[in-house]
Amino acid sequence: MALSWVFEDREDHLVVRLEGEWLLPSLFQMLDETAERCREVGHLRVLCDCRNVHGTLAEMSRYLVGARVAEVLKTIKMAALVSPDAHVTGFAPRVAALRGGRLFTTKSLEEARQWLFE
Repeated sequence: MALSWVFEDREDHLVVRLEGEWLLPSLFQMLDETAERCREVGHLRVLCDCRNVHGTLAEMSRYLVGARVAEVLKTIKMAALVSPDAHVTGFAPRVAALRGGRLFTTKSLEEARQWLFE
């Protein structure tokens, strides 16, 4: 199943709900569209709900996603909420941070919200 997403504008942040399989070109497209939506509406925070995305994301792909987050989202904070069975390495957030981006990956909605709104 291809990766798909929908946007939900909230008063103080944007929610992006994804489902399908991890596909790098689709992730890049989603990040680009998310950045554009944030600029249009004025959001400074994004909660990316990836709990319905399946498969694995290779380390090189995690590197490229982290770099893309820093490139297109710049100072916009993005918290990625992943499924309980996902393997969270923290690599993409480290790559983003080294390039000035702000990304946090977690399996906990509470942790995601806490980081996003601190």
